[in-house]
Amino acid sequence: MKKRRQKSQYVGFFGFLGVLSLRYFFTHDVTDLYSIMYFAFFAYFLVGRLNLSLKDESYLENELKASKFMGFLAVFCLAGIHMVGIFFPSFDLLLLVDLAFVILLLGYAIKLYRLEQV
Repeated sequence: MKKRRQKSQYVGFFGFLGVLSLRYFFTHDVTDLYSIMYFAFFAYFLVGRLNLSLKDESYLENELKASKFMGFLAVFCLAGIHMVGIFFPSFDLLLLVDLAFVILLLGYAIKLYRLEQV
């Protein structure tokens, strides 16, 4: 029997659109850096490999552990953004928010994937 892959796994290829943020080095336009958020789509490569057809108690427990870990990581990211805002008031904080978004989504996918593999 051939195993069917989930379609959501292929959505991860949208993550390569994050390379568009390299245009910043040629144009020096800060809005080009907002393409960093596309890197969050790489999480679909990991989530698409998980067997989600049967959500048993261990999956729900792993999901809870991953969510708890992301809560701590979110507090750490927000504290870092707040400190940068205090010490460098002219810095564009929206870039850090975009980067924190990518870190949180990828971190959740990696943590959940690692918990499911154990």
